[in-house]
Amino acid sequence: MNKNLLVNFSKILFGLFAISTIAMLFIVYKNISHPLIIRFGMCYLYLTFFILIFTPIMVIIKIRKLKWAEIKHRLIKFILIFILFGISNYILDHFFKSGNIDLTKNLTIAFATSFGISFLDLLFLSKKC
Repeated sequence: MNKNLLVNFSKILFGLFAISTIAMLFIVYKNISHPLIIRFGMCYLYLTFFILIFTPIMVIIKIRKLKWAEIKHRLIKFILIFILFGISNYILDHFFKSGNIDLTKNLTIAFATSFGISFLDLLFLSKKC
């Protein structure tokens, strides 16, 4: 029951985040200004921070329940994808931005992408743990 509750909570949380992101994109695109919109924007900001804290904590909790072979496989996958995306971002920036390469941005994008590919399924699948 606890596993299904966390999986359902994660699905609802990320679904709410996706809907809120679409609404915020529409609000910014149309340049809508209203006190309720400002409160919605603040709630969206709080939701974003909550997800940024909730996701790694839940992944750490769930990865502790996996066997060592599965953890090792996921870590190797994470490292390889991180290196692949880091190098490809650097190369693409070198060709398209030639003088202005932001290494911090490239590594952040590579880290987030590889984390999502390697570990995010733990939040949504209850049979892994």
